[in-house]
Amino acid sequence: MNKVRAILRDGYARACLLVVLATASGAFVVIAAPQWWTDSGAVNSAIQDDYAVINQGQLKNIASKALEHIELKAPGTPNLTAIQALVNDWDVNPGNNDYAAVNAGQLKAVVAPFYDVLEDIGYHAQEGWQYTYPWDDPLAGSADDYALVNAGQVKQLFDFDVTNIDGLPTSIKQLIVEADPDDEITDFSHVSSGDDYDGDGIDNLTEYQEGTDPTDPLSSSAQLIVLKVFTPLED
Repeated sequence: MNKVRAILRDGYARACLLVVLATASGAFVVIAAPQWWTDSGAVNSAIQDDYAVINQGQLKNIASKALEHIELKAPGTPNLTAIQALVNDWDVNPGNNDYAAVNAGQLKAVVAPFYDVLEDIGYHAQEGWQYTYPWDDPLAGSADDYALVNAGQVKQLFDFDVTNIDGLPTSIKQLIVEADPDDEITDFSHVSSGDDYDGDGIDNLTEYQEGTDPTDPLSSSAQLIVLKVFTPLED
């Protein structure tokens, strides 16, 4: 079932640790929630409150925990600056509106940079997602943006886990896929962060993190020549 449609529009809610999604055949499947929800305390499994309207303080809390999850499980993830600035601003300038209800437009504004990062590190490709964001055209305004959102909707949008993401952005994977049209690497499933595509002794992820080219064996730090000067022994 396409996960990206009508999440905010239809008021879809779910239990704290389980979600039931209707399949095309009308059957139901049960999907476990991300472990980081429990580990970080972002979600209280003892409270079944999915239809409760969420406030700004609660949204800030789960967003902050989501950032910690990405930083912990996918170290070196690029383009976290926007999220970090957002969370840091909450810490430096705590608002007086933490008990104010959150509307769909505000929720989208907080969630969008997370999905930008998820797409960049290949999460969307791994999950087979068609859209960048879990809602329709992100540039088009909607009357629903002023509708209040509930806890179940917020959980749905933060239902991601980057534990098994390798950390290579899609741009680097594409570089490797296109490096040699005659090799057997034809899509992202053939590219791994732990592989050493150019055979220079440095894996793809390390080369990306060091700013070198994983398709060029002469670009890595392993190719640096170190000269040592020795004083000759006297007779």
